[in-house]
Amino acid sequence: MAQRPRVATGGAPPLEPPDLFRLVRDLPYRRPSSPDASAAMAEWCGTCSTKHRLLQRLLAACGVPSRLMIATYTYRWTAADPPPPAMAAVLADGPVRDVHNFLEVWAAGAWGAMDATWPRGAEWLGFPVNPAWTPGVPQAVACLAPYRAWPVPTDQDLLAYKASIVRAWCGPDAARRERLIAALSDAIRDSGLA
Repeated sequence: MAQRPRVATGGAPPLEPPDLFRLVRDLPYRRPSSPDASAAMAEWCGTCSTKHRLLQRLLAACGVPSRLMIATYTYRWTAADPPPPAMAAVLADGPVRDVHNFLEVWAAGAWGAMDATWPRGAEWLGFPVNPAWTPGVPQAVACLAPYRAWPVPTDQDLLAYKASIVRAWCGPDAARRERLIAALSDAIRDSGLA
């Protein structure tokens, strides 16, 4: 049986897909200066789009098939689980529609969710941080249920496609979505945990 390729790491042992998942998951959550995978690596940060574009490239280098997914959902908090103050200010006018990216990975004979959005320290915000990736075991998707998800068409650029979905799904609320993402990034950064 042929051995699956692994990502070379200079003189260190090669990284396996579960290692790559943890590496990308723990990138700080914030937007890099450019929305491509190389900027996420160079600046060592990313949001759901950039993290999953990077992770998809790394998995492909290991021979692991994956596909980019897009999901629409509505972001809301309950009184029992209040958000940090900056996020609460954005949510004071009501729920915010959002668009999320994650991967589906082919492993153990089936497609399963892989979501590296939230770094390990974001658990205190109540987000579903996936501690590890085990082939064949789908992960929690980092958006609130209910959500609707589908594969990004392979003939579409992820960023252009996502922008069109943001315009259609979020509509005039897109500016509030951007403020919520900025407040979320700041809350995670300011926590010192991620």
